[in-house]
Amino acid sequence: MKRLHLILGFLWIIIFLTSCGEKLEKSWEISDFSKPHVFSIKAPKNKKVSTANIYLDGKFTDTIYLSRIPNDSTLKFTNKNLPKDKLMVDFYGGEFKFHLSPSKAKGELRITIEMPYQ
Repeated sequence: MKRLHLILGFLWIIIFLTSCGEKLEKSWEISDFSKPHVFSIKAPKNKKVSTANIYLDGKFTDTIYLSRIPNDSTLKFTNKNLPKDKLMVDFYGGEFKFHLSPSKAKGELRITIEMPYQ
């Protein structure tokens, strides 16, 4: 009987952990780097949000500049140092905006913003 309670408790924890979280996801394809771009995603009302995950994928020449602030070069990437994993940014609700500043880059870039929430 004790073992049954332990198994049921374990199953309840697994079900609870896998059913708690949801996520919003939005993607953009960029091929014109000569003008600024703004990517935004809005957190659901009355939901807990703590991060925004940014995924970058593509092939391009030169350098691209990304930031939370318009026309800023906080994050500089070339095709060689593009992160293979996600960029995690602290975010606690409202509208999340991410900016791509103009550059001389040529090619294509896919930006995906994922916002987990509970």
